Amino acid sequence: MAKISYKNNNNTLEYGAKIGWVFPLEYPLKNYIKIISQSKSSKSIDEFFTEYFHSDFERTIKTPIRQYYSDIPIHLKSLLEECFISYESDHYQICVPALFAILEGLLIELSNGQDRAKTKYTQGILDKIQTLGETPKILPLTSIVYFLEMTFCQRNFNEPETGMINRHWSQHGRYITELSKKSPLQLFNAVALVLFAKNFINENTATLESNP
Repeated sequence: MAKISYKNNNNTLEYGAKIGWVFPLEYPLKNYIKIISQSKSSKSIDEFFTEYFHSDFERTIKTPIRQYYSDIPIHLKSLLEECFISYESDHYQICVPALFAILEGLLIELSNGQDRAKTKYTQGILDKIQTLGETPKILPLTSIVYFLEMTFCQRNFNEPETGMINRHWSQHGRYITELSKKSPLQLFNAVALVLFAKNFINENTATLESNP
């Protein structure tokens, strides 16, 4: 990650996250940036990453998430396991609202320092980005912020569906068409990156505290 320039790739990170794909932990970041920046359409990106994650769900989704299981509250861990089972049983409609709930549960620590009353998830992450400065360390946090800006925004329920996952629509039961496997895969991938970022922030905080 150290060789990836934040300034040169910020627009690519924004575009990728705002069409639903934060960068995957088990995929080379340089290749991710190349695919996002050079693909001719969001549809081709959707097709590529849907196939990438679905073709080896164990390696690309389960393994990156489970390596951080010691950091996940027990109730969210159980819900994640149920989401794995549901996805592998092709029950995609169940996965999406459940994964949004998991994502919010994990953001309590990453964004809000365990303050359960706060729901301003992007601001807490932006504060951490401000502290770290424009270094490669903020790439995962930046990707998460752009993803949250798109997927957690409130949308008019009378607007036509766009094919983009949206927490507001999902939790209020406003989707008309059935969601495909793309939607839960995008959320599983975001959960993995949030877990990585949470672990990364905790490690850096511990280092700063031990080296005043």
